[in-house]
Amino acid sequence: MEYQKSGERIKDYVSRMRMHNMVANLPREQLWECLITGLQADICEYMKPVNKDSLDLAPARPEMCFQAIINAGMEVENEKQHEQWMQNQRKLKEQTAAAAKGRKPEHKPEHKSSTDKKQEAPKPAGI
Repeated sequence: MEYQKSGERIKDYVSRMRMHNMVANLPREQLWECLITGLQADICEYMKPVNKDSLDLAPARPEMCFQAIINAGMEVENEKQHEQWMQNQRKLKEQTAAAAKGRKPEHKPEHKSSTDKKQEAPKPAGI
């Protein structure tokens, strides 16, 4: 029994399973069971509503088994990438806003007239 490793892309998992099946030559139903059992939980959860007949019913041909797993896995991977991209965009927006608040606007120093100068307190005599 082979399992999809943490962080392993679906295409790599299916490729590995195809190689194993070239040797094992499992019947379609058993191949499907092995593929489903070895998947990461989030892909199985995604497949439940997609595969209306349930995950127990194997596709008609072995290649269809592999393709169904790839399709579902790619959807989940793409969704995760999109979520990560959105999270990065939010962080970037927050960092940009924080940097803008902390930054003083650039301006040229103004020439002050003698009346605009801050008056200094008088110094005590003898010091």
